[in-house]
Amino acid sequence: MSYDVVTLVSEFPKNPDILGAISDIDPQLRLRTRRGGTTVEIADKQGRSLVAFEPTQQVDVAGEADRLLEPGIAAGLPSPFWWVETRTRVPEARWLSDAFAEGLVRRLGGVVWRSSTGRRNPETEGIDQ
Repeated sequence: MSYDVVTLVSEFPKNPDILGAISDIDPQLRLRTRRGGTTVEIADKQGRSLVAFEPTQQVDVAGEADRLLEPGIAAGLPSPFWWVETRTRVPEARWLSDAFAEGLVRRLGGVVWRSSTGRRNPETEGIDQ
C-alpha cells in the first residue's frame, strides 16, 4: 500500500524550492526523472527510489481540494494555489515524504495532508505567508 502526502502551497514551487527542501533533509539525496520526465523520484545515494512525485498542478477552485482531501483544508490559501503529491511504497521512507512536504511549506506557505491520518497536523503545518 502506498503512503501519499499532498502539499498545497501558496506559490508555484520552482526548482530551487524543490532542491532546497530535499537538500535540507539530506544533501546526498538525488532527483531523477522517469516516464519521459512526468515522474520525479527522490533517490538515496545508492540510487534506490524512495519517494515519487508528479508535476505540480494548479488548483483554481479551493472546493476541489476540500472535496478530494478534507473539508476546509484549502481555507486561507490564495487562488490559485498549487498541489504537489508525493507517494512512497517504501515504509521506511514515509518520513522523507513528510519532511519534503514540510520543507515546501516552510518555503512557500501552505498546508500538508497525509493519507495515513486523513488530515493535517495543525501544530506543525499551517499557512505561512
